[in-house]
Amino acid sequence: MQGFFLSSLLWLVGSVGFGAPNIAANSARRADLERARSNAAAPQTRSAPNLAAPGLAAEPVYFYKGAQKVSMHLDLTGLVVETSSSAFQVSQRLAARGLAAGVKPTTGHGTQMVSVRAKSRGDLSAQAQQIQAVFPGAEVRAILRSTDTTSATELLVTSRLTFHLQPRQSVDGIAARYQLKNVTPLPYSPGGYSATVEPAAGLLQSLMTANDMQESGDAEWATPDLKRTLLPRALPNDPMFNSQWYLRNTGVNTTYGTAGNDLNVVPAWADSTGNGVNIAINDEGVETTHSDLAANIRLPLCYDFIDHDTDNTPPPSFGHGTACAGLAAARGNNALGISGVAPDAGIAGLRIIGKPIFYTDEANSLAWGAGEPTSAAQIMISSNSWGPDDDGFTLDAPPPVTENAIKYGLESGRNGRGIVYMWAAGNGRAVFDNTNRDGYASNPNVIAVGATNSAGQVASYSEPGAPMLVNAPGGDYASTNNDRMLTTDISGPGGYNNPGDYTPIFLGTSAAAPAAAGVVALLLAVNPNLTYRDVMHILVDSAVKNDPANAGWANNGSGRHFSHDYGFGRINAAAAVSLARTWQNVPALAADVVTSDVISAPITIPDNSTAGVLVSIPVTAPADFVVEHVELEADITHPFRGDIVILLQSPTGMISVLMEDSNDSNADFSSWKFRSVAHWGENPTGTWQVLVADLWANKVGTINHMKLRIMGYEEPNASVADWRLFE
Repeated sequence: MQGFFLSSLLWLVGSVGFGAPNIAANSARRADLERARSNAAAPQTRSAPNLAAPGLAAEPVYFYKGAQKVSMHLDLTGLVVETSSSAFQVSQRLAARGLAAGVKPTTGHGTQMVSVRAKSRGDLSAQAQQIQAVFPGAEVRAILRSTDTTSATELLVTSRLTFHLQPRQSVDGIAARYQLKNVTPLPYSPGGYSATVEPAAGLLQSLMTANDMQESGDAEWATPDLKRTLLPRALPNDPMFNSQWYLRNTGVNTTYGTAGNDLNVVPAWADSTGNGVNIAINDEGVETTHSDLAANIRLPLCYDFIDHDTDNTPPPSFGHGTACAGLAAARGNNALGISGVAPDAGIAGLRIIGKPIFYTDEANSLAWGAGEPTSAAQIMISSNSWGPDDDGFTLDAPPPVTENAIKYGLESGRNGRGIVYMWAAGNGRAVFDNTNRDGYASNPNVIAVGATNSAGQVASYSEPGAPMLVNAPGGDYASTNNDRMLTTDISGPGGYNNPGDYTPIFLGTSAAAPAAAGVVALLLAVNPNLTYRDVMHILVDSAVKNDPANAGWANNGSGRHFSHDYGFGRINAAAAVSLARTWQNVPALAADVVTSDVISAPITIPDNSTAGVLVSIPVTAPADFVVEHVELEADITHPFRGDIVILLQSPTGMISVLMEDSNDSNADFSSWKFRSVAHWGENPTGTWQVLVADLWANKVGTINHMKLRIMGYEEPNASVADWRLFE
């Protein structure tokens, strides 16, 4: 068995997009990675201030996201002031008192970055108090930055935190013990609460209090309610139906296209156009007055979670959300512009991108419309084309409050059938990123969507990953725009195509996710009784094996084809709608099959060796248990985690590549949850094997903890149903 693992590992080392096991033919990825590692200016999408400059050294801090311990730097070079005053006014008033080295707007009017020169946490707090005295009504916030200095993501410390009580704990007792104020139940998380601490206690008081609550065991989890600016899943930018190759690819309406490489949506429109289904576009906001969107906009469902009002209109230069909305549900058959995939579906614009927002606002946007009893007020599908940096260095997962909001959406949305969450799988392929580094897209409660080009091949930016369920057209770079996605844009000036009401240059998994959301709207319109898990099953069982000659395809133990580049294949709208019409609901989720920690003592990982550490995990499950999602939680200490490769093999022999080696110079996988859908439909009983290998020299790591969790259901007749596979 280990020999099979080793051959797979050697194939992985030389593969390009998990191609054929031919080392000589597939050495390009390894060569690219070697060049990146030897280059001091390794590929990166963003840069951050040098936090180690003389006299301005950042202080290490940390907080928890559930069991995951997140290490950060406290930036001693700046503070954020949230005030209604302009940057000029803030600069003038602070300069008059000698309090700031400089002021600049961060993400728009009312949020200003104030440059300071603090030598310690206490010094920073003192300067914050001085600034607060100048602007009594303002919020002054400390800035946390990733320990990865290639990431510019800023987390702003607030006076708020969220927590979940341990069984039999008294919320009043906890509030008194930790001097919590404004303790409020979280509506989507029974036993969960939000609260505030006294701001005067210090810039980091909420973080310190949350850490104390978690480390003492008084809370099941406790997380500071930080603010951050979410990142859209878009690539730089470089009528009309006949130009929408992703709806109908004739092979001549794109430069590089192959006939038939599309969503196969035109035949599906005879059965469904998405009428009565509401799609939330969680993004930069949607232009509700756009001539090709207005008829489908559902204004009562729109909301701005940044400014906390009902006007989600994006600023003129923010076209991402409007582009996503057009792909999902631009109005069809109206003699204007383009058609969306679901031309009669409703659009709810939810603005969450553009300025820093609280974790709780992020969570609230995902729970929006979940508890409503009437279909007109419900969000049925949530399309999310955003996530952590796709820079190959970032490892980021949702805080518990966001995970609970998604679970609430599954349990309460659509009268208990669940909101269907669609997520862009990520655009970091060129910098060796992987969907398993993104805890949002890899969440087993969402559908991760990869991107393909008009030839049906993996897009040059689309990340590989075992959590990817399916793929959809997302366009690709080309010498012309014909291989990109034509969609709606900010009307007139602004947006991507200035001036113009449409853009022909949109692309990315940002495009693939809303296109896939449109297909899901077609399914729910013909069968409103589908649960969110039914939708997953239908997409899996109807997907097309695109790029069939690619050797990365493998059949799992249930007979389904899977690829780490493509998931179970490209979405086939017509086949999916056909299945949905007569679909019988899958059984409810069974109790998860969870192993205890399988590491009895820390294990050293052999350095620069394909031998690695092979861990066997025996699993016993009911005879009729059917796998949906698999999760390996691992705690690995390593000073350069990009050295690490992790493979998981099920008893049937199917392999999930949970992590590739990369250029990630950051340390450790702290209780990180690696996910896979590759074992969908298998029975888990038998011996699972995990191989953890360190493929690069000079740095040694240790496996500290590891446990396996398998999610699925029990088949009533102790046999797996007939599957219809669409080739």
